[in-house]
Amino acid sequence: MTAPYYTITARGPAAAELRLYGPIGESFFEESVTARNLVSELATLKDKALTVYLNSPGGSVMDATAIYNALQRHTLPVSIIVDGWAVSAASLIAMAGQSLTMGQGSLLMLHNPRMPSAGTAEELRKAADLLDTVRDQMIAIYAKKTGADAETIAAWMDAETWFSATEALKEKLADAITGQTAAPAKDAAAAFKVPSIYAHYLETPAMPAPVPEQTPPPAAPPPGVSAPLPAPEAPAPVDAAAIAAQAVAAERQRTGDIRAAFALSHKAMPSLSTGLNALQEQAIAGGWSIDETRNRILAKMGEGCEPLGAGQGMAMTPAGHPHYFNLTCDSRDKFIAGASEALRIRAGIAKNDPQNEFRPMRLTALAETCLVRAGVDLGRYPNELAMVRAAITHTGSDFPVLLENTLNKTLLEAYQVASDTWRQWCAVGSVADFRPYKRLRMGSFGNLDALGEGGEYKHKAIPDATAETVSIGTKANTITLTRQAIINDDLGGFMRLGQMLARAAARSIEADAYALLVSNPALDSDSTALFHANHGNLATGGSAAAITMTSVDAARSAIKIQKDRSGNDYIGITEPFLMLCPVAKSGAARTVNESEYDPDTANKLQRTNITRGIFKAIIDTPYLSGTAWYLLADPMQFPTLEVLFLNGVQVPFTEQEEMTNVDGVAWKIRLDYGVNVVDYVGAFKNDGA
Repeated sequence: MTAPYYTITARGPAAAELRLYGPIGESFFEESVTARNLVSELATLKDKALTVYLNSPGGSVMDATAIYNALQRHTLPVSIIVDGWAVSAASLIAMAGQSLTMGQGSLLMLHNPRMPSAGTAEELRKAADLLDTVRDQMIAIYAKKTGADAETIAAWMDAETWFSATEALKEKLADAITGQTAAPAKDAAAAFKVPSIYAHYLETPAMPAPVPEQTPPPAAPPPGVSAPLPAPEAPAPVDAAAIAAQAVAAERQRTGDIRAAFALSHKAMPSLSTGLNALQEQAIAGGWSIDETRNRILAKMGEGCEPLGAGQGMAMTPAGHPHYFNLTCDSRDKFIAGASEALRIRAGIAKNDPQNEFRPMRLTALAETCLVRAGVDLGRYPNELAMVRAAITHTGSDFPVLLENTLNKTLLEAYQVASDTWRQWCAVGSVADFRPYKRLRMGSFGNLDALGEGGEYKHKAIPDATAETVSIGTKANTITLTRQAIINDDLGGFMRLGQMLARAAARSIEADAYALLVSNPALDSDSTALFHANHGNLATGGSAAAITMTSVDAARSAIKIQKDRSGNDYIGITEPFLMLCPVAKSGAARTVNESEYDPDTANKLQRTNITRGIFKAIIDTPYLSGTAWYLLADPMQFPTLEVLFLNGVQVPFTEQEEMTNVDGVAWKIRLDYGVNVVDYVGAFKNDGA
């Protein structure tokens, strides 16, 4: 199965390969290798020896640590091969195997953990203590691999040490080098193939041309004798190690300057911490100069700002709390972010933050504050109901924005942790609009015709393609938070709205996917049901059976002998497969998948279980009932169903809605998606017994 920056490939029934090529940790990069995704897939390979091919610039040390521990727990041997580089956090993953092999020209780098931080002196001291704790854990991992003492490893990390293949082998960080013996350490810089962000540091600096000595010209040769050719000048020696050292030193200086610039920015504008964190990693990975970095920081800090004008000042609420109005972008964003998080703290969703000044404030107090910050005179409102209505409807009030921000964050968090199963067995795609699209399936040429001596070449017709129509639609609702709920400070109900909406959105896709599968719809290409005898993917009537070794093997055979639409070539679908079944049938599925011998109790000869390990995953769900079960191929290779999203947006969209008949704040929520059948060759249905 593939995912951003990593690939898992089965190599027979007892081995698999993991190719991990990319940054580590979703908090650092938009697309990366995350422990959340990778570790769950590793659990399905527990009966396979694993070879890990590694080429990563590092990233999140905690994601790397989680991946390290998952590989350490693997029941069968794990071999790690560094194809390019394993630096920073990725070097921890390199330590996880029973063996580590360095490729020719590959690099390993160890350094101390880093983190952006801003706050009070006490908070910064706590951050430093946390980094020391993380550093000690990293040292323990390197020590377990090398046997070196903590002082030696700490010195490597303090110096941000780069190891060539030979050097890693010498220090017992690695166990072998692929191919021929690696070049000596003094030649390592010649093969120092760093990515483009470092390449400009390896250029030899221009040196002033030496002034030639004033020596008399050579005497003219006697008549008839040619002048001797001057001896060729010996090329100046190139100190490759010095060039490599210069590159590393320059890169340390660049990244240090960038981190220092962002540290000041965090202190100046803590409300932009999330955006600045992402920009910092982009600056480091993208090779930006310090001048370019500073310009982009200023651009980020200026987003949405307006020039300061007259009339700015401070107002006092009746409660005596100072609040600014006619705000700069910084104070406005800071208020909305802080007040939103305070609501989540009070509702028990977010962790308590003693530094959050808005924690004690009720919803009505926040509504009042938003009006004051907008420069509104509170004396014009006779009661709380009128004041809350004004906070909702006044064009300058941030109260609706504050509520929407809180709702969105709660909704997205709940949506992302929803335990839905459709992603395991459906492909995911994207379309640009709501028009119908075609998913083509090509046929193939038959075998080449024999050509005798002097024979005529025969024309081969190009096979026709078949197509399935796919499209998306929209599912949506509205919800309302009334003025009464705001005055009653019903935070629990408000937060539950967000969580319930998220669950409803996730459940909609889950329910639609299983409903389409069970409905057995007809395909556009041949007007035949998805599961049908004509498609060779249905066991019904007398051939239907419970989940046993024999029935599962028959399903596997049916999938593996499927041909393309022209009927000329076998498709070549490979194991492992996915099992979909009702909850009551999952025990039988696990028995078939894990038993060493045929689990049929009537068989007394202990015949080998020929279907052991056939399932990559067993998906038992209450959305399936009765006795029918399904065997599906990997959806990344041979999808049966595909879930399409508008422009690839897989999370619900919310926006505030203007209400004319209800006093309160209303929101629309919608999700643009569609579930479609795209092919039948990778699926088999057994009606069961």
